[in-house]
Amino acid sequence: MNAGSTVLEKPLWAAIAFMLLVRAILIARYGVTFEISDRLWQLLDADVLRADPVRSLYFLHAQPPLFNALYAVSLQLPASVGPVFLQAIYVLSSIAMMVVFHFFLRRFGYSAVAAAIGAAGFSVLPQVLLYENMFQYAHLEATLVLCATFFAATYLSRRGLGAFIGFACCLVVLALLRSLFHLVWVAFTLLVIWYASRSRSERALPTFLVVVAAIAVVMSLYAKNLREFGVFSPSS
Repeated sequence: MNAGSTVLEKPLWAAIAFMLLVRAILIARYGVTFEISDRLWQLLDADVLRADPVRSLYFLHAQPPLFNALYAVSLQLPASVGPVFLQAIYVLSSIAMMVVFHFFLRRFGYSAVAAAIGAAGFSVLPQVLLYENMFQYAHLEATLVLCATFFAATYLSRRGLGAFIGFACCLVVLALLRSLFHLVWVAFTLLVIWYASRSRSERALPTFLVVVAAIAVVMSLYAKNLREFGVFSPSS
């Protein structure tokens, strides 16, 4: 099953349209809005982020900087646009998960219609609707883990370097998003997928260079914290 052809299947687009219709009804009928809690301890002070985002993110040590970087970008936008910007990212994350879900159901032998029904059902699960409308880690983490799984499966079956790069990027973003995804875990996961295909692939060196680059990016965060705070870790 080719990923490109799967995305073009009409039942999948019908499922996405259904997903968006449900969101429109929730907003119009029930007034569902995107919530940014000022009690989330991982978030930096909004005034500080708005005034000096670069310095604030550089000296952040409670968590890796990417989550607060998204918040900082939203604060630079007009007050009415910032929450919409963040909500759009979360809605697109839901669509990405639907596409991956549909892809794997097709790989498991389901028809296009059955896979689309499964993806549509996934999109209206209570936990998906809940976390899609809250500025929290969970929704982004789930999206990145699913996308990483998709890229890993694609790489192991087709050996495309682009798929391995996509896999590595997902792991790097996870590591820069939350300290739960530790450098050791990132390195181990990358090396396992690289080694699993190494004996059957003639392109082991390019993929290994991607592994090294991904680890170096994540390690740069650890090195910065070691230099500034004396601790080789992603957070305090």
